[in-house]
Amino acid sequence: MELDLIRIFVKVVQFNSFVKAASSLKMPKSTVSKSISRLEKETGAKLLVRSTRSLTLTEAGRRFYESSIGPIYQLEDAQKEI
Repeated sequence: MELDLIRIFVKVVQFNSFVKAASSLKMPKSTVSKSISRLEKETGAKLLVRSTRSLTLTEAGRRFYESSIGPIYQLEDAQKEI
């Protein structure tokens, strides 16, 4: 599993938006959407419930986010210190 996919997932959850996450990550929304689909395929779990107006974490998504957020923050902090 690629670390970038997890980082993108964390940003989507933080912003509660694919568009805002894409803007923050400086990448197209389509790339963010494809990355989340790929992560769901790799994990074998539906992580987000998407509709035209809302974005909700599934139970598996919530657990995955809670497990991922700490390590992602640590990696971002390490990168800032370089």
